[in-house]
Amino acid sequence: MRKFRYILLLIYAIIFSKNIDAQNFIYSTPAIEDSWGIIDVLEGSDYYLFTSSDYNFIKDSSFCNLTYISKKGDLIKSELIQNSKSFSRSEFFISRANSDYLTQIGLDRNQYVAEFIETNIETRSSEIYSLESEFNTTFNDILKIADSLYFFGLYNIDSHKTVIVKVNLNSKKIIYSSALDGFPGDLKLSIDLQSVVLKGLSFLGLIDLNFNNKLIRIENLKFGTFSGDLYPLKNKEKYINFGGQSQDLRNFYNVDFGLNILDKDFNILKNIILGRTGDTIDIPARTQSIASTNGGFYFGGTSNFKIWEYPYGFERSWFMIMKTDSALNLEWTKEYGGDAYYFMTGIIATSDGGGIAYGTRQDTTKGNFNRDPFMIKFDKNGMITFTKTFPQTKKMFAVYPNPASNTLNVKFEENLITKFIITNTEGKVLKEILGDQIDEKIDISNLLSGVYFISGYNKNLELVGTQKLIVKK
Repeated sequence: MRKFRYILLLIYAIIFSKNIDAQNFIYSTPAIEDSWGIIDVLEGSDYYLFTSSDYNFIKDSSFCNLTYISKKGDLIKSELIQNSKSFSRSEFFISRANSDYLTQIGLDRNQYVAEFIETNIETRSSEIYSLESEFNTTFNDILKIADSLYFFGLYNIDSHKTVIVKVNLNSKKIIYSSALDGFPGDLKLSIDLQSVVLKGLSFLGLIDLNFNNKLIRIENLKFGTFSGDLYPLKNKEKYINFGGQSQDLRNFYNVDFGLNILDKDFNILKNIILGRTGDTIDIPARTQSIASTNGGFYFGGTSNFKIWEYPYGFERSWFMIMKTDSALNLEWTKEYGGDAYYFMTGIIATSDGGGIAYGTRQDTTKGNFNRDPFMIKFDKNGMITFTKTFPQTKKMFAVYPNPASNTLNVKFEENLITKFIITNTEGKVLKEILGDQIDEKIDISNLLSGVYFISGYNKNLELVGTQKLIVKK
């Protein structure tokens, strides 16, 4: 009888369990600040660099963190990047002219899109472009067409107006398209430097670079709606279109991963189902769900996707990764998590043949509804090398621009800070601002170019935070 019960339990476990890999998971304390999670990853020679947004104590504002970790998973350093505005979710690494840049969309205090910012990661110098402020949502991509040309999409939640924005770094011109009749959640790639592919909730289409024509519009794809990636094959003679299963997505029940193979004119050549089928809602990673690796591809997304009602962390979910060969034959499927709510933002292939999947982890079992940035490093067989959470720390004040020249703007919670001091790298106090002298602007015109530190103190003269300040004349 015991043997029979054991067999029944084993069968039950096989039928109802997921393929979960949980070795070497490392969880930190729950987040103090809610986070959009990791948005993008850049691989260096001996480090991985992550960009993530987190909400701050200042209402309706968010800030971008750059976090460096070693290729063994050790934390190297974490820095706050802030210019003249608070920032939205759109923060991506872009390489051009032999340098790496962080590109961002800036929001003003009223949550309207106000700026496009490009920051050189090495020098921290920034170029800022003012935008029209009638839009309050950005899409999932900032697309580099050429070294001097960027595209991104904007949306107005109230008017349902959608436009595409083109920023020309050479001419310093910003051009807006006419209003579009769809909601393109993603801008994916350019076609022979003539058109840009738009991916929306129920369509795939193209718009030319001069915004003169909407060239084509394909609806009712079997897969590939609701975000997901489009990846070119064979010199753009074919494309992989990856995403959810559109006919089930409308009912939002039992949505499966799959992909379309498209020809150069975006006609469907083949449909391929990946991963499991028919038991949960599985959607692709929000910003990047396809990564090309040696001899094949990684596809990534969220298994048991449920985020329509907040807090949504009561539902267990998983990072889901599928590996195929170059002919798109499935080699393995792995799911990681199941003990909290996981949401995948993206996936990249790494130089060692493995990859990194990244996004958020939300653990409501500890009574905290905030989300932590979270990542998994895996090898070519899908085995976990290490995992990492980046808990967002509560920042007591923010300064910008940084680097600054003559005037420094300061944002802080009222009655929280009663004194600021500025010191040099040797700890010598160069400036002290007390009590009612504290304003949103600090005169630093007497400081020479160099590195300084600004520290804030509360009414008990206790240090509440220190930030590095770069002065550049």
